[in-house]
Amino acid sequence: MIQIPRSFLDENESYLVIPVLRRFCSKYNLRQFNVREELLDEILDFANMNDNNRIIFLNWLEESLKEGNKHIYIRDIFSNNEQFDELKNLETCEEILATIYEDCPNNYISEATHEIEIKLQNYRIHHRDNIVHKLSFNFTIKLLCGDSIMDVGRYIIFPVFIDVDIENNYISGRAKPKTNLFKKTDPTNDTLIQNLKVSNKELIIEAIKKIKNDLDLEFRDNYESHTIFRNKLFNLLKYYTFTPDEIQCKINSMTNKIDNFINDVFSELEIPLLSNFDNAKEDLNIFIEKFISINYDDQTIFTKDRDAYPVRLSATDSELTKISEASANREPLQHKEKYFDNKKSIERDESCDGMMLCFNRNNTKYFGNNPFVVSLEVIQGYLSLKFPQYVEEEDIQHVLSRAIEDSE
Repeated sequence: MIQIPRSFLDENESYLVIPVLRRFCSKYNLRQFNVREELLDEILDFANMNDNNRIIFLNWLEESLKEGNKHIYIRDIFSNNEQFDELKNLETCEEILATIYEDCPNNYISEATHEIEIKLQNYRIHHRDNIVHKLSFNFTIKLLCGDSIMDVGRYIIFPVFIDVDIENNYISGRAKPKTNLFKKTDPTNDTLIQNLKVSNKELIIEAIKKIKNDLDLEFRDNYESHTIFRNKLFNLLKYYTFTPDEIQCKINSMTNKIDNFINDVFSELEIPLLSNFDNAKEDLNIFIEKFISINYDDQTIFTKDRDAYPVRLSATDSELTKISEASANREPLQHKEKYFDNKKSIERDESCDGMMLCFNRNNTKYFGNNPFVVSLEVIQGYLSLKFPQYVEEEDIQHVLSRAIEDSE
């Protein structure tokens, strides 16, 4: 009889939330309930009916553990590696992985044996027409968790998910955010020991590096990767902060007045016109856009016709000045004065350290119309994405594609 491990069943862990359970029941025409326990019972009854239902359930559970409230770390891969190219062919890829992972049990996480060291439980090859586009590796580790050092901890199963995107040349790892996690080295001792404390980031990076070594992948150095990701975030920011047509028309209507103003002021103050005109005009355009935008009554002008909008931003300019801007209550950043005070500097450097975006959900049936928030940050050569709310896999993939693409 199928059982869900307690680590995943615990409501406080937010793996199996009510909307996800209802989504499953709806897909397979099961009864709907308002109580979580009754939904779980209905799903388990379905899973235990026959082998086909069992496989459906186990695949669904694996997918549900992977989506949701997650932290994701991304690293780009050099594609001029011979073995990396060989992974693109399905037959060759199967042979390579079967050799490297001959000891992999290929069990579903919910039915696997978990150990106190991070362990690969299964892998999947995703392909179209015999061309591989992604590899997925699912790890678990048994950890202790608790509130105080030297207390006796309780065991949890902690999954870590790795994807190697063959098409777009990057590797990503994800796990749920959780504090007070501890590794265990002595099988007979469940005491929480300070120097065994571990973060979800450390476990994700450990799994990423294992796959990197196994597949002989090549990463860019931290500085180059850091620079590339900061530029990608700038392009993402630029994509989501375009000037609305209504405001751009107002700015354009002031072109002659701006030109005349610059000519008159520079002439009277004897400022060289030719070498300073373009710079002054850019400043005045931003100045006008700023005061139109922050006084615009309808804030939806900065959120409509786009699938996301920024509410927080951080950057370091060429003079190493730290820029940090935030709005309250998910108010669009383009409605805030400080954004325009730093706009020229950010556009000049074409670089952004991090931002927080509000994304619209692709499917509002189970999680409602409220946008979800994602925090993006470049840190130690990785691009970090943090989803503080439950987010469906379709939306996670949408954010990943936006972050990895240049969005130009």
